[in-house]
Amino acid sequence: MVDLATIRVAYPSYADNMRDSMMAVAQDGKTYAVPSSGFWENMFVNAKVLADCGVAVPGPDYAWDQFLQDCETIKAKGYAPIACSLFEVPHYWFEFTVMNNGTLESQLDVPASADAAAGQKWVAALNDIKDLYERGYFPVNTLTATDAETVQIFADGDAAFLIDGSWKVNYFVDNYGDQLEDYAISYVPAKGDRTAGEAIGGISMGCFITKRAWDDPAKQKAAVEFIQHMTSDDVMSAFVTTEVTALKNGASPSGLKALQQSAADANANITGVIGAVQDTVSGECKADLFANVQNVVTGKMTAEDAVNSAVALNRFFRKALPGGQGFPP
Repeated sequence: MVDLATIRVAYPSYADNMRDSMMAVAQDGKTYAVPSSGFWENMFVNAKVLADCGVAVPGPDYAWDQFLQDCETIKAKGYAPIACSLFEVPHYWFEFTVMNNGTLESQLDVPASADAAAGQKWVAALNDIKDLYERGYFPVNTLTATDAETVQIFADGDAAFLIDGSWKVNYFVDNYGDQLEDYAISYVPAKGDRTAGEAIGGISMGCFITKRAWDDPAKQKAAVEFIQHMTSDDVMSAFVTTEVTALKNGASPSGLKALQQSAADANANITGVIGAVQDTVSGECKADLFANVQNVVTGKMTAEDAVNSAVALNRFFRKALPGGQGFPP
């Protein structure tokens, strides 16, 4: 493949409608693909609940302190501020609280221990979730409810906030088509160096130019023009609905339902995406970490012990993987 820097020497405007910060960087430090579209995780809000509480639908400048104030208002009104099963899906909140205690760039750092810089982020993230639990912002059955049950709480108007993925939009379109005006896609509250426009996600599609096509005078210009056309604002807007893109101006799809349009509007304000750190560790590490979220929030285990337990499993099972060093003695 040919890297973008090489292509831009001859074609300076190549992919200039894309945010460079959302371009995938290969191990050699170069960018090869013009991003197309991908998935995101962000915060769904029940706008009807927020309106009843006098709380504004959050924008891309949503800050953690304001979020805590909003949750207190929502709780006082008799709603559950956050729809989440800490029994089944604590990972959505974990990923964003990790980012809130670090940066987008350091999100995928895996700690060697709770004392390491990455470990301190994980500890702080777990303690942030513990703080939300102690404040009473999760459903009363968050430690036993399934994900389906807490999503139902949100959908039925008994909870205000839900972190989930782009795939959940179609779930609401298919199952709650007559009340889509009640829901919106917003932004997970930020603190520290993170901005609320930074989200978990990834560009899973993109366009490359092969070296063979680039080195052929009869094909080079055609390849460049084809990709510029296929990744233009207009053409991208014809293909995407709720997917995240790297377009500077965001996609502008037409004919969308209310919640789909809300997702498209929110995606236009996403300034960066990064994958989930849970996807970089062993399954045993992940299972242990998320099982212990309940122990941390209820005070049965410290966040430090939970992180050390998980990363010890990660070291052990990573060594045991094919290509690793085998099981330790």
